[in-house]
Amino acid sequence: MGSISAYVTSSGKRYRVIYRKPDHSQTQKRGFKTKRDAELFLANMEVDKSRGAYVDPSKSRVLLGEWLDDWMATRADWQPTSRERARGIVEIHIKPKLGQYPLGALDHQTIQKWAGGLSASQGASSVRKIVNVLSGSLQMAVKDGRLPANPAHGLNLPKVGKPAKRYLNHEQVRDLADAVDSLGKGMYRCELNGYGLLVKILAYCGLRWGEAAAVTLDVYSDLFDSDLDTVSAALDEQILRMDVAATLFRAEMGTRFRQAQPASSAIYVVPPGRFELPPLPPEGSALSPELWGPRCFTRVAASGHTRRRSRFERVVGRLE
Repeated sequence: MGSISAYVTSSGKRYRVIYRKPDHSQTQKRGFKTKRDAELFLANMEVDKSRGAYVDPSKSRVLLGEWLDDWMATRADWQPTSRERARGIVEIHIKPKLGQYPLGALDHQTIQKWAGGLSASQGASSVRKIVNVLSGSLQMAVKDGRLPANPAHGLNLPKVGKPAKRYLNHEQVRDLADAVDSLGKGMYRCELNGYGLLVKILAYCGLRWGEAAAVTLDVYSDLFDSDLDTVSAALDEQILRMDVAATLFRAEMGTRFRQAQPASSAIYVVPPGRFELPPLPPEGSALSPELWGPRCFTRVAASGHTRRRSRFERVVGRLE
């Protein structure tokens, strides 16, 4: 048990309480105007110690603004974006109103009044996010033995209404996919960026964005951790190289084709890369018009008989 003693000040008689903390070190609290107040304080200290809910008054004197800075510095689990978001909330919404309060002076009513004032400039969802930041810091103060309980728990906060849902019909899904495909380079090069297909997958498979997207991170996060910018840049560079290679190949083939044509000849279509000529017909047989085309044939000598060669065959021969 502790002890109570009186002392005299310029303002009159006061009482001090001398008691031991749970670590058995001795401390005191002064300034009680009546002996009854001192006795109640001492009795509460003994009850709190027996329940394991003792709070060191010296630790609860730290200002909330200072505690918030210390608390954010200990959150090693936060990503950089989460840290910046929390810091903005602390500096803009918490410190200006509550930063100069000692932790021990924060009570439920004070925090409720502050939270109610947020609704004048913030939506319901934003109010809850701001209060959650404060509540998280105060919960850590409870664990650190600076507060007996979290005064931000159980506040009356505005309810977040559910936004109205909008559903697209088939024509709207198609138009949206086409519009997404036309963004970026596709607008200028008549190419598709491929994201229109993703729109259709989301629409017709019922996937939420998180389910469709970066799942890859959950499975392959050990390959690149959180360095997504580097991965994205490497993929873009590889795609660019492939595009350049394809463009150069097409340009070279076009040049070779033009060089192989007489100056007065018309422009012909080069057969695709996997085009294969059919085998020579048996000697003495007639060539099928459906196979070689009805026009622009020439006669060449081949194995003692005359056969007709198509324009495609002549073009390929010149390129070889």
